[in-house]
Amino acid sequence: MKTLNDTLQTLSRMGLRLTQQRIEILRYLEENRGHPSAEEIYKALKDHVPGLSLTTVYNNLKLLTDYGVINELPFGEGLSRYEWKDAGHYHVICESCGTVVDFQYPHLKEIEELANQLSHFQIKGHNLQIYGLCQTCKTSNRGDSS
Repeated sequence: MKTLNDTLQTLSRMGLRLTQQRIEILRYLEENRGHPSAEEIYKALKDHVPGLSLTTVYNNLKLLTDYGVINELPFGEGLSRYEWKDAGHYHVICESCGTVVDFQYPHLKEIEELANQLSHFQIKGHNLQIYGLCQTCKTSNRGDSS
């Protein structure tokens, strides 16, 4: 797993200017693994990062995603959540409250190998999201859709 310092060095070598806003957004994502939205990041940082606006957060999240150091997790209806880029994990998402939890399962890499063999595509990755109800919503009956 890359550290914040490793990531900042990589971005600097790639020629990206390391503004205070970018550094603080990356620091927040490294320290808060709960898949925050842009709005949550903005609310957490606005009081101690001068010149930060919601637009600045969105622009920096897009840029950092384009540079490959964070992942954007689009969940439809314009809602995206963001995470520090770690290899080889998947997501379980609560359909009621939107909580996102990571889980590991290394055998899914075999699906890429099979897809490569059967399709003759050059496979670059895959995405797996599983939906259900978290423990809190299940016990409070917030997800009465079953």
